[in-house]
Amino acid sequence: MTISNNVLIYRGQGADPTCVDATTTKISQLYSRDYSIIQVDQSYLERENNPYLYVLPGGNAMDMGNSLKKVAEKIKNSVNKGSGLLGFCAGAMVATSNWKYHNPCYSPAFGWVNTVDDEFFADQPRLNFPSITAVGPTYHDLTKVQPDPRLAEIVSTDKKQSYHCFWDKGPVLYSSDLKHRIIAQYTYPTNPYIDTINPNTIQAAAIHTLYGLGSIVLLGVHPELTSWAERKGHSFTPYDIEQNDLLFKESCHLVGLDKKRMTSIE
Repeated sequence: MTISNNVLIYRGQGADPTCVDATTTKISQLYSRDYSIIQVDQSYLERENNPYLYVLPGGNAMDMGNSLKKVAEKIKNSVNKGSGLLGFCAGAMVATSNWKYHNPCYSPAFGWVNTVDDEFFADQPRLNFPSITAVGPTYHDLTKVQPDPRLAEIVSTDKKQSYHCFWDKGPVLYSSDLKHRIIAQYTYPTNPYIDTINPNTIQAAAIHTLYGLGSIVLLGVHPELTSWAERKGHSFTPYDIEQNDLLFKESCHLVGLDKKRMTSIE
C-alpha cells in the first residue's frame, strides 16, 4: 500500500479555526518542503486515501465526532496501514470508544480511547484500542492552584522542571498499557474522579501509542497555541516557550514527520 505525501488538517464541523490555523502554521514552518499540508473537511476525507498524517485540532469534540463518524473506519484503516494521527484537546477526545458528554450519552466516532467527562465514568470500550482513558472535558477552576486558569502546569517525563502550556478544558489521559509512552503529564489533579480511576495513575497531558503500522499522539493541551495565547494576554516564560516548542516538535516526530527528512539526509 502507498502512503501519500499529504498532511490533512481537519477544518470541518467542530474544528476551531484558531487551532486549525495555528497547527497549520507550525507544521508548515517545520515540514512544508517535505509534505503537502492541506486543510480539509469531512467530504475531502471521504475521497482521500492513506495520507501521511491526519491532524484533529481543538474545538468542539461532540460536533467533530458527529461529523467524522462516516469516515471513522476509513481513518482507522489508514492508520492501521501506516498513516499517522495527531490529536489536540477535542481532537484527542474524538479518538474514543465511549464517552458520556453530559446528557444524553454520546459515543464519538473512532473507538480508540475510552473517555468520560467529569460528571460520569464509563469504562465500556468497544474496540479497546488503545487502552487509554481520556477524562474530559475538564471544567475545574485552575485559579485555585495558579493565577491563570488557561495555563496548565505540565512536566515532560524526562524533565524535572515543570512549565506552562495553554489549556482549554482539555482531557486528562490515562493508560494502563505499558506499550503506551507518556510524553508529558499534569503536575496536579484536574479532575474530581481521579480517585475513582486510580490515584496513583500518571495524569498524562500527552501520550503516544502505535496502531498497526501507524503512530498516534494525543494531547490534552495546546503547545501549538503559545504565540496566539501570548497575543491574548497570557504570560509565558522563555522556558515555557522553549518547552512548548519542544513538545510540539516531539509530537510531530513521534507521528513520523521527521522520517522523510532523516531519509533524505542519510
